Amino acid sequence: MYNSQGGWTILHISILYITPANPHPPQIITLDLPGVSSDFARAAFEKYKSPAHPPITLIEGFAIETLPTLVGKQFDLIFIDADKPGYRNYLDIILNLNLLVPGGVILADNILRRGLVADSSDQNPVTQEGPAVIAQAKTLDEFNKKVEKDVRLENIILPVFDGINFVRLKKDLYVPTAEEVSWKR
Repeated sequence: MYNSQGGWTILHISILYITPANPHPPQIITLDLPGVSSDFARAAFEKYKSPAHPPITLIEGFAIETLPTLVGKQFDLIFIDADKPGYRNYLDIILNLNLLVPGGVILADNILRRGLVADSSDQNPVTQEGPAVIAQAKTLDEFNKKVEKDVRLENIILPVFDGINFVRLKKDLYVPTAEEVSWKR
């Protein structure tokens, strides 16, 4: 996450390229699973530590569990590159806990899943990779449709590489605070 005052990316290296472009030192928070990936991230953050790169907070654990720990914070940019079936749940948590500022953007990566979201027929050679890949494509398609139907959001999918869904929280809509949502649980 990335915020001009605070930030998250599950793809750690990406944030190292975003932050030097910001004239105000951002706060960056990244969520990742413990182990090889978070060890890699920690080493990269240490290697590239400089005044041009603000400190990065690494929170280890499953995003479904660690996202709620960010309640009370808001982010300008949230980059999701995680387990594909979890994208819909992450979107719900982000919106329900008011983690995205009005006008803020969610970048959801790998959203076209090698073309399977658009074409899961036998004509697409990727379907030969098996049912798990096809199931991922189905959940990503459901995520894209959920975004499209949510009146609080506007989006555009860029079909570059594996696809990126740029999702923007509209500024002119009321978004309840985490406290307002918590009483409904």
